[in-house]
Amino acid sequence: WENASGNLQRMIDGLADTGGEVWVAAGTYEPVSYLVSDKVYTASFRMRDGVSVYGGFNAATPESSKNDRVKGTMSWEFTNETVLQGQGYRPSSWGTVNSSSRHVVWFAPLAQDSEAEAPFTAMTYLDGVTVAGGYASGGNGTDDFLTDRGAGIYMKGNNVSVTNCIVKNNYATGPGGGIYMDGGGRVERTLVFNNVSNDNGGAVYMDGVGIVRRCMLANNQSRKGAGAYLRKAAAGKPESLQLSTCVVSNNTSTHNGAVYCDNGGVVVHNTIVNNLCTKTTDTADGDAAQTGGLYIDGYALLVNSVLWNNRFGSVDGTNIPVYIKNPSVDKVRFRYNAISGTANAVWNSTYQEETLFLADGNGGDANMPGPDFD
Repeated sequence: WENASGNLQRMIDGLADTGGEVWVAAGTYEPVSYLVSDKVYTASFRMRDGVSVYGGFNAATPESSKNDRVKGTMSWEFTNETVLQGQGYRPSSWGTVNSSSRHVVWFAPLAQDSEAEAPFTAMTYLDGVTVAGGYASGGNGTDDFLTDRGAGIYMKGNNVSVTNCIVKNNYATGPGGGIYMDGGGRVERTLVFNNVSNDNGGAVYMDGVGIVRRCMLANNQSRKGAGAYLRKAAAGKPESLQLSTCVVSNNTSTHNGAVYCDNGGVVVHNTIVNNLCTKTTDTADGDAAQTGGLYIDGYALLVNSVLWNNRFGSVDGTNIPVYIKNPSVDKVRFRYNAISGTANAVWNSTYQEETLFLADGNGGDANMPGPDFD
């Protein structure tokens, strides 16, 4: 470590032809160059095909293996925190971000670079880092650099994976305040919190294909799908979008749902609790606000999940766990779930099997089966 470089991007680029790993010591790092010359909004860390980046190392007492990094009880808690932050970012109040970086991490081919336009062919990991301070405000570069989305991480393709990370305090005018998944990728064992999108997908936006697994999506905000927005591509398969074994909690939507299934999504083994939709219903609007919990438009499979205390209108408003639009029994299916507020749910025409009705309160109602929540 005494000979370590201070330029993370140079180390990543230096392995672009051969592949490999870059180990990053604890500290705070900002992009020092532009991915496109003289365009300030491209101040991002660029991941390269086959070059994985691992943070959380202690330069003073070096680890000899990735597995030796000191961690807390959660997989994303590293004693020696490695922070990748937007250029010029300084922490401020929640929901307020300003930096030069439209994406903190660009985890995708770069369209301006002809030799890198093909999708990543080797499995590539971003692991053990905190990503903060992205400001995807749109404007210049919207067409070629997608500057309105994926403020923390913009990722594309099937061979890109974010693991054991924290993604926080990022802001986007478009979809995906924390992470935008464009046609693939995995996010696993990651905490995504305190991110804002003025559009959809405050924490994560999955576009066409994507897997989010064993994550916590908390305290995020957006119009729809404040925790996760799952959108089926026109020619895609609805089951290609997967949200699995996650906690989705304390997110705020201004229009609909902590989790939003837009004609696709397999939602399995999740806990969706204490979320809020702040808007009230407009009966004249076919796309009106309806729920703070799970909103389904056209297709979803929900299995072995808990929905509890997802409020509508205000924190003291009605517990409306589910709203289903354009359903059919073959495309919207509920199996083995535990749900509170079922009397307020709008099921329409759906398939249900073994739904457990939970009490709204924590009082231990002897007449209602199932657990209470602290």
